[in-house]
Amino acid sequence: MHIFILGGSGRTGQVTIDECLRRGHTVTALVRKSTSLIARSGLTIVEGMNAEKNYSKLSLTVPGNPLNKPDIEAAFGSATVKPAIAISTLASVRATDGLWAPMVSPPRLMADSAANLVAVIKELNLVDTTKVVILSAAGVGESWSTIPLVLKAVIHHSNVKLSFDDHNLLENEIKASGVNYVLAKPTMLSDDGPKPIKHYGENGKGYGMTSKTSRKSVAWFLLEAAEKNDWDRTTPVIAN
Repeated sequence: MHIFILGGSGRTGQVTIDECLRRGHTVTALVRKSTSLIARSGLTIVEGMNAEKNYSKLSLTVPGNPLNKPDIEAAFGSATVKPAIAISTLASVRATDGLWAPMVSPPRLMADSAANLVAVIKELNLVDTTKVVILSAAGVGESWSTIPLVLKAVIHHSNVKLSFDDHNLLENEIKASGVNYVLAKPTMLSDDGPKPIKHYGENGKGYGMTSKTSRKSVAWFLLEAAEKNDWDRTTPVIAN
């Protein structure tokens, strides 16, 4: 099947594209710079038309121009076969990985990008044929109630809270949209190799404070959620 990806030039997005192609799917990726991805068979790279205007003050790691709805329309329109799956691995961006590093992406990067994606899907009459699979995070939405207390404190007293605010706005957008969705919520991301995934339901009860999920495992799960109906309209918390 054909898959559309937002955030494909990010660390998780790149391994998600690898997983899509490994499984024999074709991919259209909307990115900020076409040079941020390696061209290869099965991958169509679409550069945001107004990326420089909207992202000129942001980190070069911010992918695509999903805040500009015409860019999403153009990327969808570039595909001969309309996407059966739309995957977003977008994430709020801080200047560094430090917890208190300043945010360099807009406050509603993920939420507004999701709203634009849903609007395009609806305008193209693809609501019944296109599933939206989104990378969220453990602790967002319902799973906040079971997040370890120490992690709650870290989130509350650092700039990670701004990212969680955006994730929660995103979840509200998607749940109210009427599209079929899966919001995958991994624990802390790592660059380890692929490992087995354990599921903790939608409330996330049971994982530990140091629990991690490798990006390659996340990519595997996003494609499982795309190809199967097991997690449709749910927000599963996952970890290695």
